Amino acid sequence: MNKNGTTGPIPIYHQNANPLLYTLDQDHMNIQPYWIMVLQIVGLQLFSRTRHLIRYGVFSTTLEIGLLRWTILRQLYTIKVVFEKFDDLLVNVVHHREFVREEFKREIEHIRGRTHQANEKFFKKIDFNMFDYIIHGLPTLGHAIWYCHIQSSCMSAERATPWNCYNAFGYRLFNYVFVSYWNFSFVFGVQLIAFICKDVHKLNLRKKKPKSIIKYVSYIITIGLYLITWAFVGALILPYMFTHIVPMAFAYGFMVVIYFCLWGAVLFSTQILAELPKFTHIVFYFFLPSPLLDTFYAMSAAMYSTALFINTFPILLTVFYNYSQYLYYGENFIYTMSNEFNSRDTETYFAIFRNSVNEKLHSLLDFV
Repeated sequence: MNKNGTTGPIPIYHQNANPLLYTLDQDHMNIQPYWIMVLQIVGLQLFSRTRHLIRYGVFSTTLEIGLLRWTILRQLYTIKVVFEKFDDLLVNVVHHREFVREEFKREIEHIRGRTHQANEKFFKKIDFNMFDYIIHGLPTLGHAIWYCHIQSSCMSAERATPWNCYNAFGYRLFNYVFVSYWNFSFVFGVQLIAFICKDVHKLNLRKKKPKSIIKYVSYIITIGLYLITWAFVGALILPYMFTHIVPMAFAYGFMVVIYFCLWGAVLFSTQILAELPKFTHIVFYFFLPSPLLDTFYAMSAAMYSTALFINTFPILLTVFYNYSQYLYYGENFIYTMSNEFNSRDTETYFAIFRNSVNEKLHSLLDFV
């Protein structure tokens, strides 16, 4: 019996599992049912898209904006190559080439100018800023530090051993921190690449007055906080990738194959839809910048499919970690899957959620 009047989802004597999943306080160990995880993903997507729609006028997530910008850069490069080849063709073949060249150049410059504007606009949206860090990075860092504090008393729990506590800490991290950290890391990677390569891509950003010392220091601090969050939380999670995730991925390799087949089907479907002009003009109107040419719709669809993969794949890795808490303790291959599913009992989850402030805070931090 726990402090809040609840017990673990499945009594420990019914199964082979890490005993600390049930002897530790459940308001720090209870995990969400699958249907709540799905609703949380949908809710977070809507929250992020709505915030960007209000703030930036684009109905996309930060990760999608960063990936889509690569399509814009590809279009800029292609325009440059096409113009050079067309210029060579005019010199050798076409009569009255000056007139044709000027007309073609005028059209190309128009497209290139609008594409440059979209590139610069998207760059500003994925640049580092303190507000975005407070929304997405700070909760991840704070949640990880909180779990480090909770972990400090693990060895005083019933049936605690160093191995059991190591597993219990990973259980907490992977069920309430890992998914947020995974998405944060990819967004951080996209932002860092854009920041490093901004001069390479020759952004024609309008010159502004030099930043004040306060703004400059704030910008440097923001980048530093991104780096600290990425490094600190990553250092906590990395060992478990080798000790738990990789072995479970091999043990349940069929699930990895199924996932990649489903993602491949989504990717293939989007490529087909991208070849239907009427459909894409209607659907992509809400997601793609207007200067983007039809030729690059397929690449844009691939970028959105990649973002979908990045957002959903860590959930599978979380399930793999949970499997290890049964398989490593002697449970068989099939019962491990059923026990993990049963540990997400809806009634037990809400019983703990209603009676625990800690559970509410964990859920809130996991959401953002």
